[in-house]
Amino acid sequence: MVAALDVYHPRPGHEDEDGPEFDWEHAGNLFDERIVTFFENDTREYVVEKVQAGHAGAVRLLLQAEFWLEVCPVILGRASIGACLNLAPLGTTSWSPVPE
Repeated sequence: MVAALDVYHPRPGHEDEDGPEFDWEHAGNLFDERIVTFFENDTREYVVEKVQAGHAGAVRLLLQAEFWLEVCPVILGRASIGACLNLAPLGTTSWSPVPE
């Protein structure tokens, strides 16, 4: 499972580096580690089988009936907009698609 906030945590085996001084851009983070594993070091591709619209601009992509990728807008402050990103096996989270 991969989530956008994993970028702020050290990769496995380096948990002792976690804390306010952790340099996620240069030290190697959990997000990067999990993405490499998910794509099997750039040797695995996934086909989008279905797209579902969620609330407030969220979208979910079902990938080969194995995984889903969810992207949703996040307002971080008055002028700051970001996005959440979740990648997980099917059945691991609740999802509220917009009714068809």
